[in-house]
Amino acid sequence: MDFKNNYSVLLLFVVVIILIFFGLYKRKSIAEKAVRWHFNGPVENVRYDVKRYPWVVINGTEFNLYYTVWDFNVKINKGDTLIKDTGDTRIKLIRQGTHDTISFNKRINLAGR
Repeated sequence: MDFKNNYSVLLLFVVVIILIFFGLYKRKSIAEKAVRWHFNGPVENVRYDVKRYPWVVINGTEFNLYYTVWDFNVKINKGDTLIKDTGDTRIKLIRQGTHDTISFNKRINLAGR
């Protein structure tokens, strides 16, 4: 290999490492923000992204539930009540009109906590 090829490979390696670092940093930052969320109210809107993660609107604010403890086999419906306390990643779901309650009690350990 000549010097130009070695330089290109090294530059590519550095760029990949930087992208991985910033991706992990961003993920940790968003996960820490999710721990600070507090909501208690009916779901005004719900949508699922291509990876089946729910995005819900509660009291006019949209939340991506990827960063919380959630059983992704349980579907959220408009009108269901979701409760999440500050400092916790767990969520309680109360079905609209039935008072059926689903609590997700498994705790997770966020990296660096």
